[in-house]
Amino acid sequence: MKKILAQAKTELEVALLDIKKFSAFKSKFLYFNTNDLSEKHVNEIILPKINLDNQVIYIIKLNGICNLTEALNKYKSSDAKIKLPKINKENFNSEVLYVGSVQNNFKGRLKQHLGFGSKSTYSLKLDKWAKKEKLEIIIEYFVLENTNSVITLRLIENILANILKPQFGKH
Repeated sequence: MKKILAQAKTELEVALLDIKKFSAFKSKFLYFNTNDLSEKHVNEIILPKINLDNQVIYIIKLNGICNLTEALNKYKSSDAKIKLPKINKENFNSEVLYVGSVQNNFKGRLKQHLGFGSKSTYSLKLDKWAKKEKLEIIIEYFVLENTNSVITLRLIENILANILKPQFGKH
């Protein structure tokens, strides 16, 4: 047990040093309406705007506040096999839908959230249930450069989720 705790301490120290290096994150933004979601639109308009792939923190939010728990619950009950994120009922008045991170393949992860991925992967799948809501979506994302620490990535993701209180997700 001592060895495990020592390793955990070392990894946390590395993560804290990584976080101290980040003086400012340069956010990038994607904007779209859920009404426009189609695989062609995602592949030709949204994904080409992303020119990075590794160590990304992302926030999927609404342009305004809208309680979407009922819409997601309705869809969830229509297809029990689909993997959708946990609903955070206490956060229904948040404009933030989801906070996430990915070590690599940000485009692939984003494609899942937009609704064009596997049914067995936990993601928002916006195309499946939010399209008719005609929501203005903003995706804010930034890269954690000069780190390969998964702990740094998860730590920042969890802190952001704790502060932003997303409507959906494991936080």
